[in-house]
Amino acid sequence: MTAELLAAVRTPVLVLNSSGSDDYLRGAARDVTSRLPAGEHREVPGDWHGVDDAELAAQLTGWFR
Repeated sequence: MTAELLAAVRTPVLVLNSSGSDDYLRGAARDVTSRLPAGEHREVPGDWHGVDDAELAAQLTGWFR
């Protein structure tokens, strides 16, 4: 996805990564978020693709409220 396309997304977007993600993925999550006009980035404790269900639920519930 290009920077121009990301800049055109006006809907609020939550971008998550786990603390266990490697540097590349953490950087990509921050980069995508910085290009979204209404983007918010959060890092969730957990392994790569292994986030605790309760933690993920808490993040999503907080976001949608």
